[in-house]
Amino acid sequence: MSSFRSELEQLLNGHAKEHESNTPDFVLAQFIERALDAFDVATRARDHWYGIHMEPGNTYVLEPRASKTLDPQWRTG
Repeated sequence: MSSFRSELEQLLNGHAKEHESNTPDFVLAQFIERALDAFDVATRARDHWYGIHMEPGNTYVLEPRASKTLDPQWRTG
């Protein structure tokens, strides 16, 4: 198990965030971790759509967009 997930489980449990939904903290932690992964994929797709490329150091570089269709290339980051 990732250190992030185990720390997140402890955080959720410490704040009793699992009580409202009656969902175990490890299930909530896994959901949040996967939601963050999905968000990463979505932001890469968005950047590809707008022709933006993120450079190291958080510098955005505009790239010309060849077409309006998304291709599998954006998935690899």
